[in-house]
Amino acid sequence: VVAATAAPLRLGPLSLGALHRIVATRLGTPLSRPRLVHVHAASQGNPLHALELARAMAGVGPEEAALAIPASLHDVLRERIEALPSGTRRLLLHVAAAGDPSPELLVRIGGVADVDLALDDGIHADVLVLVNGRVRFSHPLLGSVAYRDATEPERRRAHLRLAELAASREEQARHLAL
Repeated sequence: VVAATAAPLRLGPLSLGALHRIVATRLGTPLSRPRLVHVHAASQGNPLHALELARAMAGVGPEEAALAIPASLHDVLRERIEALPSGTRRLLLHVAAAGDPSPELLVRIGGVADVDLALDDGIHADVLVLVNGRVRFSHPLLGSVAYRDATEPERRRAHLRLAELAASREEQARHLAL
């Protein structure tokens, strides 16, 4: 038996033109060339970082554009999550703690007054997506930020509740350990 080996594929930064197309397509409006160059330099061609920087710069005047760029991708994502209502932020923690829950599980977890509204807010903000009846983050880094920025007692409460609702002993043990 001959094992096939794949050569490693190294992805480099996106070009200015590719970044322009992604930003214009995803955000619905292109950036001016000076802002695009600024975003490209700050993001070093990373598409997620560039999109988040472009979102942060939306509606900001030319003088404030440089000031609108947060220091790190984590800061950009945190600001995006912090702009959401508190119920939606609690829902994000539950989604992050659960992995890829169903909307029904999110209702059973509780702690969010209106799960449907919070879910709609998360989807409208392009933080959450609904795929095959499961709730997921539009990018895994958003889930990491939502989880990491929650307080330890908030994370503990979420995992304890998920342990109570676990479908298997392994899942229950995992949440109790967390």
